[in-house]
Amino acid sequence: MVKTIYKRKLSYSFVIFTSLIISCGEDVIEVPEPDRTPPVATIISPVHGDTIFENTLFKVHATDNDKVESIVFIVNEDTLGTVKNKTDDVFEKLWKADSADSDGNRIFPDDLFHSLSFVAVDPAGNQFRPYPIRVKIDITDNLIPEGYIIYPYMGAVLEGTVPIQINASDNDSVKYVKVYINDFPEGYVQTPPYTYNWNTVYRLDGSYSIRAEIADVSDNIFIIEPFVVTLNNGNIIDTEPPTGSIIYPAAGMIVSGTIDIQVSAYDNGEIDNVEFFIDGSSHFVDQETPYQYAWDTTQDTSDGIHIITTIITDKTGNETTINPITVTSNNWTEDDITPPNVAIISPASGQEVSGTINIIAEASDNLGVAFVKLMINGESQDTDYDSPYSFPLNTENLLEDEEYIIGAIAEDLAGNNFSANPIAVLVNNFDNEAPVGQIVYPYPGQSVSDTINIQVVASDNVGVSSVSFTINGDLVSEDTDPPYEYEWDTIEEAEDEDHIIQASISDTSNNLTELLPISVTVDNIDPVDNIPPTGIISNPLSGQEVSGTVLFRVNAQDNVGVLSVEFLIDGASVYIDSSETYLYEWDTSQLENNSEHTLSAKVTDTSQNTSNLQPIMVIISN
Repeated sequence: MVKTIYKRKLSYSFVIFTSLIISCGEDVIEVPEPDRTPPVATIISPVHGDTIFENTLFKVHATDNDKVESIVFIVNEDTLGTVKNKTDDVFEKLWKADSADSDGNRIFPDDLFHSLSFVAVDPAGNQFRPYPIRVKIDITDNLIPEGYIIYPYMGAVLEGTVPIQINASDNDSVKYVKVYINDFPEGYVQTPPYTYNWNTVYRLDGSYSIRAEIADVSDNIFIIEPFVVTLNNGNIIDTEPPTGSIIYPAAGMIVSGTIDIQVSAYDNGEIDNVEFFIDGSSHFVDQETPYQYAWDTTQDTSDGIHIITTIITDKTGNETTINPITVTSNNWTEDDITPPNVAIISPASGQEVSGTINIIAEASDNLGVAFVKLMINGESQDTDYDSPYSFPLNTENLLEDEEYIIGAIAEDLAGNNFSANPIAVLVNNFDNEAPVGQIVYPYPGQSVSDTINIQVVASDNVGVSSVSFTINGDLVSEDTDPPYEYEWDTIEEAEDEDHIIQASISDTSNNLTELLPISVTVDNIDPVDNIPPTGIISNPLSGQEVSGTVLFRVNAQDNVGVLSVEFLIDGASVYIDSSETYLYEWDTSQLENNSEHTLSAKVTDTSQNTSNLQPIMVIISN
């Protein structure tokens, strides 16, 4: 540390301690007394407790009964520089707070307090040095920004244009918010509110991760952790082929005349066409349901065994060749030994069913159908004697999420019978898909106070019934209508402790989802304020001659708030001002001319901390 030595100008005077009177007639010589009054000065900028973000002007207001010759500016007991011979009372020196030494190390480190002081010197060598003030330097911003994604929430099912909303903040200012989809940059937002409109219309359906990056103007980066959402715009890559079966005629059947070859076709998307083949040759393409072809067995082929097959094509070009069947064409008239034909045309094989369904079978015979019998898992369930052959089935009497085999047996008037190709269906009557959601406010780790709104977003494939809110394991509220919120009064909660917020979502089918809990800290009590206020007497100036009504003015400030300023003249309290003007109109008209008076003030903050300001002296000149 460099020690500062202040050199005082020496003045010499011959002092005669007794009255020296040289009589030359009636002339008298008087020797003046030396000047022993030091200057009066105070730091006016920066103020005590300030945080310095850049190079700043160190300002001192100084007065003297003669004049102030110089101000030596001091930082951390080292001389910053000297300013001399000012024509006014304000002395200032640029303090380069970001200065560095030859090794590049900061002379005045960040995030530490530094003391500021000065020495005021008048021509007679009288000096005045006040108590130092303390300020903190924060030139380099090393605080990262903060934020979270407000919408969408984790697990959300989205479509169309999605507004991705980010809450972002910083101690200085936010430079940008960058949005990533599947870990690739999607776009920037540079102005609040930080919302990026994500166009999902042309994206394939499926799961996508969303995360965000917040940067401040000092390039500090905060990463918001990714979460997964699902797109459902109907944009799928359909690689699943259609399914179906030849429902008439049945395999091995003897046919004659013109028969309708009937096909049941099913696809996850949409069927484009069904092409019919006899013995390997294409005979017909049907593009409308019901898919069938009228085959004239007397014209197209000779009697004998024939192979029937079909190709089903969906709208995306996926094809399925149905397992072929063989039939025998016989157009000769003989005794009736021909069994009837029967096929199940509804529901389709592989279909999910619920509630009461109508099972429909189609049957025909060369002489006539006597009846059709419905079979479930190989057991007879019902019999229908009249066309159309339909069988109502209440699937709620069956086991949930189980597969059932549906069959049909037709018998003709001659007692011939035939079984249709069986189909399999899945019973799905009840909603067992749990709802999804998220606690969107407050966010984990947040400090809360007073009354806050706990907010939950919830959705379900059928419908949300209610959202229950618990605090520290205790049920406090249940909300049945969106938006799902609870006003939590934290005043009665334990101070400076973590509290667990949890929510559960019930849907209309009583499926329950427990959301991940979050922890917040209750902070309702302000910390103790023990920092005294600061201030200066800004008018009049020390040593000034005043007259009439004088505006006695004080500039006062505090880290929390100034409560009042008490004005004192010659040590006696004359007025207390609680307004921000801090002004007293002092009437000097009744005071003696050339009399000197001391003005001072006492500042009190809202925590009852007090400071006595540097007094000044004025002279009455009425």
